[in-house]
Amino acid sequence: MRVLLLFLCVGCTKVLPPVAQPEQVQPQVEANMPAPPQGFGRVVFDVTDGPTEVYAVSSELVRRFTLQHGMRTVSRTRTDVICMTPCATDLPYGQHLIGFPMLGDGGFERASITVGDQPLVMRRTLGSRRDAGGGLVLGILGTTFGAMATIVGAVLLPVGLSTDGDGLTLGGAVTLGIGGALMIGGILGIALNPSIREPGASIIFPLQ
Repeated sequence: MRVLLLFLCVGCTKVLPPVAQPEQVQPQVEANMPAPPQGFGRVVFDVTDGPTEVYAVSSELVRRFTLQHGMRTVSRTRTDVICMTPCATDLPYGQHLIGFPMLGDGGFERASITVGDQPLVMRRTLGSRRDAGGGLVLGILGTTFGAMATIVGAVLLPVGLSTDGDGLTLGGAVTLGIGGALMIGGILGIALNPSIREPGASIIFPLQ
């Protein structure tokens, strides 16, 4: 049963191709901004969908104690707001993960940028996510109970046939038929009501 549910949940989310890459448009920036400090590079963030918070995404090691496992060191993802686009910020040289929200029913995406001496523009078109409707929940329930009824019917029917038990034969056949119909309807409900995710896209180019 668990294997069946895991197999079906693969189809619960439909991932579309990424949105079109945004055009290379130079954003307006302050002309009198001070130069970045030593070891930092300037990045201008711009989002085509309007003012948007962007985040610095990092991992940090923390020590946690639990009664089951004692003291353990685990990695935790941390997100800090950088600014509201369009905006400029100075980041240390090296690679950074930048977080962007998704349109629709929420969600979060990451994009990588390598910071150096050259001032850069990171321009993004946001992705979107739409949660599945109630049909997905009904589909999962129908598939689950349909599979259970199918198993019960498949057990009762041969027993009734082998023992000439009319009640068992009829009960097994009815249960098997209803279970099969529920399972087929549930699978169709899952297939026709997936969550939909459309990834965003970024373009990185020098700041002029």
